[in-house]
Amino acid sequence: LSIVGFLLVLLMFFLRNIESTEDAAETIRFILLVVPPFALGDGLFALVTTNALSSVEGSKSFFDLDVAGWNMIYMAILSIVFLFLTMIIDRPSHQKRREML
Repeated sequence: LSIVGFLLVLLMFFLRNIESTEDAAETIRFILLVVPPFALGDGLFALVTTNALSSVEGSKSFFDLDVAGWNMIYMAILSIVFLFLTMIIDRPSHQKRREML
């Protein structure tokens, strides 16, 4: 799954750098943020490029929504969702049913 996340980050890099696909890349980005490896990789990529471009475009905070803010919001929400899914799947009554099958 982490290889898929890496490939998705590369795909988004290419889509963002082609003028005709910039708008589509932003739409696809919000859909792909559901994939945790992509959210992490895209956030790290945004941090690196923001740090490199800060001298040219002016200083931006790493927590701005267009830098890594959305990635952190998505990952925080998904961590809560995955925690509850794990608790539901691993509850004792559910394990007993699984053993009976």
